[in-house]
Amino acid sequence: MATIQRLSLMTVSEKIKAAMRGSREERTILIRDPNKLVSLAVLSSPKVNEREIESYAKMANVSEDVLRVIGTTRAWTKSYAVVRSLAFNPKSPIAVSMTLVSRLVEKDVRMLSTDRNIAEPVKILARKVVQTARPGAANVSALAPGAARGAFRRSGFGRTETGPEAFAGRTPHSDLICDSPSMNTETRSRSSSSSVS
Repeated sequence: MATIQRLSLMTVSEKIKAAMRGSREERTILIRDPNKLVSLAVLSSPKVNEREIESYAKMANVSEDVLRVIGTTRAWTKSYAVVRSLAFNPKSPIAVSMTLVSRLVEKDVRMLSTDRNIAEPVKILARKVVQTARPGAANVSALAPGAARGAFRRSGFGRTETGPEAFAGRTPHSDLICDSPSMNTETRSRSSSSSVS
C-alpha cells in the first residue's frame, strides 16, 4: 500500500504519532494535512531538519499556522533560505512576511516589490525599503533631530510644573530672602535705625 493511502486510513492520533516518529516522506505528506494538530506535530518532530523546514516554507498548500510557526521560530529563521522562502510564499501570513522584508538582500527586496503573487501591504513595504536604499534617500540619521526633540518632550524638561511637586527638592522661598540683595539692604537699614534709637 502506498504511503499516502496508508496515512489517509489513520486516525488523528495515529497521524500525530507518524508525524512525530515517522519518515521524511510521511512528514512531507502530513505537513499538508488539513487538521492543524497533525500538521503542527510535524514541526514538533525531533527528526525534522532545516532542509525540510525550507521546503515547507515554500509550500503554498500548507496552512497559515504552519508558516506562522516557522516564521516565528528563531532557530529556523536564522537560515536565509527559510526567510526568503517565507517572504516569497503568497500563503504566508502578512504580518510574518512584513517582519522578514528587512532581512532580505536588496536584490530579493526588489523582486518582492514587483511580484504579482505577493500581498499588496508587503509589496508596499518592499518598495519603501528599496527607495530608502537609494543614494540620497532619507535615512534614519536624517530624522535624528526630530527624534531628539521627541525624547526631550518625553523627558519632561521644558515643561512648566505646578503644585507641591514642582517645589520638591528645591530651596524653600524663605531661605532665598536672605540671599536677595534688595532684602539684605532693607534688613541692614532697619538694623541701623534700631541702633540709633
